[in-house]
Amino acid sequence: MHKRVKIISFDLDGTLVELEFNNLVWHQGIPQLYADKHRMDLDSARSRVREEYDRVGDGGLAWYNIRHWFEYFDLPGNYRELFTQYRHRIQAYPEVKSVLEALARKGYELVLTTNSAREFLTVELEEAGLGGFFSKIFSATSDFQMVKKVPEFYQQIMGILGTDPERIAH
Repeated sequence: MHKRVKIISFDLDGTLVELEFNNLVWHQGIPQLYADKHRMDLDSARSRVREEYDRVGDGGLAWYNIRHWFEYFDLPGNYRELFTQYRHRIQAYPEVKSVLEALARKGYELVLTTNSAREFLTVELEEAGLGGFFSKIFSATSDFQMVKKVPEFYQQIMGILGTDPERIAH
């Protein structure tokens, strides 16, 4: 790592934590609730739900908002029940804790910068046992109402952290 880098920023889903939980919630749980509500088979419900996800697209904030989808599809229950059903499937990649521990020992400040909504990242960090590694946790969608791929997100993060681009690696 470059000597000037003091802060290391990590993404969450697919970087630190496996994608299974997210995939189960979005592509199994929500479609199953939709299928049950409309008395249809799961494959048809999956197609219908995916059409709506695609209509919004991953550039739209609603894409990441589980509460939006429960309301939009008028699903029974709430997302917390769905999370409880699948939370046992949350798993950090095997090397993650040792890498984070090593970086922390070397004196790097670790932050989390993710598109994942607060509802997801809170349960994922807790279940994977990773929350204690990060000095700051930023959700682009929940905290800034933007998709993190835009430069303004990283500029705001640098402002909050009081750092220059040369001092942070993502």
